[in-house]
Amino acid sequence: MAGNDAGNKSRSHGRGKTVVMTSTEAQNGFGRMLDAVANNGTVLIKKHNVTRAVVISADRYEALTREESPALDALAAEFDDMLARMQRPGARSGMQAAFDASPDVLASAAVAAAMRRAG
Repeated sequence: MAGNDAGNKSRSHGRGKTVVMTSTEAQNGFGRMLDAVANNGTVLIKKHNVTRAVVISADRYEALTREESPALDALAAEFDDMLARMQRPGARSGMQAAFDASPDVLASAAVAAAMRRAG
């Protein structure tokens, strides 16, 4: 589907063209919409001049979801590590001491920790 098909508009972006269709065009021309996604990667579907949906190709979807997996895996590993540290002996008493500490004591501890990291 080219951008000059009846009623359809297209605009370029870094990864090809984005085809813009009305919801009626998408509904009545589902096959043409799929062709546009396959050829261009993205179709914006508008209703009453407002973008209501974005249809992307399977390749683009897989690329987007692959990119997020390492970040999610790293976050899960960080969470598991933090949970393990929280379950060490003495962690409960350390947390209780932090909750019982005055703002001045917490501030001093924060400054000391920052100095250790910087030094």
